[in-house]
Amino acid sequence: MHLRQLVKPAKYLVASYLMFTTTRHFLSRTFSSTSHTTSPTMTRGAVICISHGGGPMPVLGDPGHKDIVSSLTKRVPKLLRLNTPEAPRAIVVVTAHWSTRRPTISSATHHDLYYDYGGFPSEAYSLKYPAPGSPDVAEEVRQALAQQGLDPVLDAKRGWDHGVFIPFLLINPAADVPIVQLSVLASESEEEHRRMGLALASLRDSNVAIVGSGFASLHNMRKFGELRAGAGGSRLRSQVKEWNAVLSAAIETEKSEERGKKLAGWRGFPQQYLTWLHVEDTGSPCDETHPICVNCVNTRRPCSFQALTPSTMAGPSPGPSFTSAGPSPGATNLLLDVPNVHAVPPACMDQLHLMHHFLPGPIPVHDKMPTHQHLVEQALDLPYLMNEILAYSARHLASTRPDEASQYIFLAREYQAHALTFFNTTQVETTADNAMQMLVFSWMVGMKLLCDAACADDDATVLDEFIRYIELYRGVRVIASAAWYVLIKSNHASVFEDGRLIFMKLGTGAETEAL
Repeated sequence: MHLRQLVKPAKYLVASYLMFTTTRHFLSRTFSSTSHTTSPTMTRGAVICISHGGGPMPVLGDPGHKDIVSSLTKRVPKLLRLNTPEAPRAIVVVTAHWSTRRPTISSATHHDLYYDYGGFPSEAYSLKYPAPGSPDVAEEVRQALAQQGLDPVLDAKRGWDHGVFIPFLLINPAADVPIVQLSVLASESEEEHRRMGLALASLRDSNVAIVGSGFASLHNMRKFGELRAGAGGSRLRSQVKEWNAVLSAAIETEKSEERGKKLAGWRGFPQQYLTWLHVEDTGSPCDETHPICVNCVNTRRPCSFQALTPSTMAGPSPGPSFTSAGPSPGATNLLLDVPNVHAVPPACMDQLHLMHHFLPGPIPVHDKMPTHQHLVEQALDLPYLMNEILAYSARHLASTRPDEASQYIFLAREYQAHALTFFNTTQVETTADNAMQMLVFSWMVGMKLLCDAACADDDATVLDEFIRYIELYRGVRVIASAAWYVLIKSNHASVFEDGRLIFMKLGTGAETEAL
């Protein structure tokens, strides 16, 4: 891996990117050490790993991506034998940008695109890659994974993220080979990913190619700035060079058993020199930019982020923090398969569109709660509420516009992640002036999460999403409960009158009438 390739902005899910590195090297180990009998009339599918660059930059003419673009347009198509009689019948792409609790496989005939990056020119959000999906190959992948004792699931709704469509716009602009995307696991389990590699290896005999899309080194736009011209560039080059040397030595070990042991111990590689990659079990700081700390949950350690949140700071006004609700490991998984949470520009067309949808009032709210217009006016000073309004509007659009559902679901998750971040870091004392806003925020979070659960495709996913709802919403309610106690003694007490009446009728045979 060359330094010039280290140009991907990714503050979020860094552990998943490194875990993906482990995954793809397990794939290499598996493919090079497993014996298969290939049909004399069937070409064996290729297996390669690629660097897909920083967001959409490879296809936007960024000069720093010159070598990556050259490789993706010239070398990779030859390795895949594209435009030849031996071209693969399908390509399975394992992408670092999709991290899930279970192996998840894209299974639709056609997939939308996730523009899971931020701050780029408008053309980056109108890119198209119309390659077909393949439900049949997706089912083959599912069966192969199941035979290895895994619990795979098909997903016909999620679009392809930029780890798929950006490199393949260059690799195969004809878009004539079906693609099936496969997630990596949030558990970072070496054993589970080894079995995933064994499963994928079996598909090669029927000329299904396997492509790993990610990086083996650095995913950090701020550090990339240092690498290009800023202070510390030479130091970072030296550190990345050492990392690459250790990683390459492990990959190039000839004996498969020894190679596997080295790769299984990837956490012991010289990460003390890559301090921005917080993946070690001890001594690594929490990821303080997120509403919930992915790093600490993945490494199963106490979360030091709790000590940094307003709820644990000295001072008379403790602020909201999910950690004050107690440990909730499952809650972190709610956002593990969500794309990076980027700094969104002050105003963009997506935001204006979502606000335009919300303001006329098509989304029902309690008739005794503030109007949509009043909520927006209050949210102008409350970033956590403003972002939750945008998330709520996007989720409503996902239900009312099914043809565009995947894009709206992505926006809903993106803005809710921002909302939770602000809520987790805003120091607020609950008062009569802000209690209603906090309650509305809590209500919107819960409604959005319940909608995600209700719209899932199968019973198992519904249950998974509902558990996530309980675990995350628990933290929000702990904070918002203070708002309830303030409101029942305020002029807004009538909001709770309907609920009180229902409660009083419970057990009296009037439940149906009350509800």
